[in-house]
Amino acid sequence: MNKKKPPHLLLMTIACLAILGYFLRITYVSFVTKTKLSEAFLLIEPIQNNINEYAQKNGGLPINVELNNNSFGLPQPFEIQGTYISSVVAHKEPNSEQVILFAYINPAIIPNLEDGKGEPLESPYISFKGSYQGRNINWECSSNLAKHYLPSSCNGS
Repeated sequence: MNKKKPPHLLLMTIACLAILGYFLRITYVSFVTKTKLSEAFLLIEPIQNNINEYAQKNGGLPINVELNNNSFGLPQPFEIQGTYISSVVAHKEPNSEQVILFAYINPAIIPNLEDGKGEPLESPYISFKGSYQGRNINWECSSNLAKHYLPSSCNGS
């Protein structure tokens, strides 16, 4: 006897495969996006080293002045860019012992980035806040991006 499988079992199998394919695609797209965003960390690391050297050489960051890329001997913001990062900006507020580096992501190259609430971002960035603490600068990473785009060492929305 040749028994045929009920048609609803076949439809359920096809539906399960479609759902699995959808989740695999999402995982793949997230992985590719995360890989592209890692460019920010590659661009920022030498800048952090430059600022660390500045702080060690000068005994810290100047307190009473606002600093930008030129102050740290860095190129202009739009001269520091990559394939996915449109610019890197260094900034320090007066009367602060912190410097913040912003790596702005090019939304034309990596479209549809969102925050942690599923809202689209017009100006996505990853920031690195450096706090001078006697001879060393402690760096913290944060971003307005959803956490699933970022490495575990960086906080997102």
